[in-house]
Amino acid sequence: MAAKSVEEICIQKLKSGIKGIQNGTKLPKDANCGFLFKKLKPLNEGMHDDLMNDYRAVMIEYNKD
Repeated sequence: MAAKSVEEICIQKLKSGIKGIQNGTKLPKDANCGFLFKKLKPLNEGMHDDLMNDYRAVMIEYNKD
């Protein structure tokens, strides 16, 4: 079984953090997205931008409540 790369781990954790915020099971500070976005940007800028757009959309909804 091959080990996951840092890029794959960051993407997986960001997706789960975004989903957790969206579902109300995680607070934004607990999702640790800022750190993960900083790690991901130099590795895969395209995926960083896509996930950042998802994160922003979720945070807009989160802040409405």
